Amino acid sequence: MVQFSQDEREYFLHILEKYISCIYLDNVNNKTQKESNMLKEILSISGKPGLFKLINNTANALIVESLLDGKRFPAYSNAKIIALEDISIYTEDEDMPLKTVFKRMYEKEEGKPAINHKESSAAITNYIESVIPEYDADRVYVSDMRKMIQWYNLLLDKNLLNFDEPEEEKKEE
Repeated sequence: MVQFSQDEREYFLHILEKYISCIYLDNVNNKTQKESNMLKEILSISGKPGLFKLINNTANALIVESLLDGKRFPAYSNAKIIALEDISIYTEDEDMPLKTVFKRMYEKEEGKPAINHKESSAAITNYIESVIPEYDADRVYVSDMRKMIQWYNLLLDKNLLNFDEPEEEKKEE
């Protein structure tokens, strides 16, 4: 049996609690996960290329599926796992959620893919400046910009970008 440190157990439980609470809230509001937030079940795992869809959770691991090749595998608590929903970009004012960045990219490209993430650093920087003119140039690195562009193109390719707000949220505004 695999032994985990107290910190690893706490981190893993934190991720599970967050995921379970999201599902619970969605069920209470009679919404599906996809309608309420598209990035809730899409994960980034440190040291692994691409993005992953959360499939299930077990006692000591999350079962994820790669969006690149469709392979499923367990992601253990010692891996740094973060949902795209929890990622934001530094701006001059306040942090901007990744969903907002993706929405701006989608509107700029009119639903088409963005530039290739392997373009030159200058081209990547110019593209991000055109999408997020208020980004903090001192704290957002070109490597972060490349990841955002790569993730946007991957999610677009897999038809996982959904910017429609649930109807209950529209009524409240």
